[in-house]
Parts: sequence; C-alpha cells; structure tokens
Amino acid sequence: MRALSTPFYYAGSPEKAPYDAPYKRHLLTPDCSNKTAQQALSLIFSSSTSILNLQEFFNSKRREDADPDQFVKQRPFHTMVNLANQNRIAMVEDQNNRIQALCVAYRYDISQAPKTQEYVTEMGTLLSCMKGLGLSKYTMSALSESIRAKEGDSHQIIAKVDPTNKAANKFMESTLGWDSVTNPQKIKAFYNSDMGKSARREDRSDLKNWYIYGKNAQSKAQAEIESVRNAGFITDKNDNHISFSM
Repeated sequence: MRALSTPFYYAGSPEKAPYDAPYKRHLLTPDCSNKTAQQALSLIFSSSTSILNLQEFFNSKRREDADPDQFVKQRPFHTMVNLANQNRIAMVEDQNNRIQALCVAYRYDISQAPKTQEYVTEMGTLLSCMKGLGLSKYTMSALSESIRAKEGDSHQIIAKVDPTNKAANKFMESTLGWDSVTNPQKIKAFYNSDMGKSARREDRSDLKNWYIYGKNAQSKAQAEIESVRNAGFITDKNDNHISFSM
C-alpha cells in the first residue's frame, strides 16, 4: 500500500482541527470485527452531529482498507464538515455508531454568466468497509435520490471513475444503471466551466470515465430503496439476515 502523501484528517475537536495538520499514524483507530458490525446497520444522512463520527472514520484503518489502491481522492476535512452540515453525506453506521460505508455529494458552481447561478452535483468518496453487502449501492442510491428531490429533475448529478478501476466502472453501469457519457460535452454546463478542466484535458492518460444519473438509474435506485425499507434487512454472502434501516 502506498503511503498517504496528502494528509489532512484530524482526530481532535472539529472546532480546533488544523485541517492541514500532518497525518498521524497513531491516530488510526482499530477496526470493528465484521461479526460485531453486522448485527445492525442503519443508513442516515449527515448533519452537524455527524462530524465526530466522520473524524473517527477518516482516521481509522477501516478507511484505508476500504480503498487499498487509493482510487478515492482525499479531500480536506473542512470540506467534509461543510457537506455534513448540508446533509450531503449518506452514511451506513453499525449499532456502535461507527461508519461502515459512505458516499458524498459535492456541489459545484458552474455558472457561466454574471448574476446567474447554476450548480451540478458530483457524487464521490464512495467507500465501504464491509464487502459483499451492497452498502455502496444503498448509500449511492439514497443520496442521489435525496439530491434529486431537493434540487429538481433538471439538476445534473454526475460521477467520474478512473478508467483502470474496472470494478467501479462495472458498478456504475451494471449495478446502478448510470448512463455512460462517451462525449463529455453532453455534460455541457459542467464541461464548459472551470470545474470541467479534467474532462477537456487533451492528455488522454488523465481523463476519467463520466456518468450521469439518468432515468434508468433513478428507477433502479427507487426500487432498491423501497425493497430494503420494506424488508428491514439485507443478506450477506451466507444468506444471513442483517437488520438494516434507512
């Protein structure tokens, strides 16, 4: 595993957190056993009360193990604090209130003309510590539907994936049903904004695969949410029932 080269998470008080503080190995917290964590799970949306749990997660070994190849871009923790306060993080917590999976909805201003406001949401930081339970599917689906309900159907929800991350690309297309964008200019407002530089870049080695949350993905997300809410549980690979609320 490569060493973390851009440390930023801090396990102290959120009010006093030096967001550029050096990453401390000793801040890593022990992992929960799957046996303990799987007794009961719940999906919740973030709020100001989530910040300490987020700090614990981002300083834990669970977070490192969830992304061993470091496909997930690290973000300054103050960004996470702001998004948590806006209910833009979906989290799965165990019965000990420890985060086992999450997804983040980043909001970008892509306004092109003065005195106009236009935004796009990019889904990212998709992490799961407990493999084989579909937790990423539930966090991504629930958060995408929450953003769509708040922002309206015309609000564009997008995501980008490293082309070499085959599992993630398959997850986006096959599992979630997101529309693959073969021509980034289809994301017109985003593509033409400062935030779209990575889509326009001529260096093909640095380009990402782009996806849009379309009608097919919306139908799949709604079906997944309804199914789990009605059942009240999910199953592991051994067909054991795990209490799951959302």
